[in-house]
Amino acid sequence: MGDYVVRVHAVGGHGCQREKKHGEKLTWPCVGPNCATCPDNLAHEFVEKLRATGNSVYVASLTHWPAELPGYANSPLGEVRDDLVGGTRRGSF
Repeated sequence: MGDYVVRVHAVGGHGCQREKKHGEKLTWPCVGPNCATCPDNLAHEFVEKLRATGNSVYVASLTHWPAELPGYANSPLGEVRDDLVGGTRRGSF
């Protein structure tokens, strides 16, 4: 047994719960019309499956508009990060 990191860079759906602002609690599973394909919900499901199979998940997040990628570093919107363990959002859309 050992530590590991899973990282995915993807482009696609906008997900749900965009009305949630900085510090607000996120709710999973989401209840939007696109819940089955919502990237936010799919990321949370992945974390929950890891936990259910005996993995200790210490940190898990979903970053929207990541500042580390070209073109987003100086974005006036800034990045938005969802804590998939604690269920809160840092930043706002």
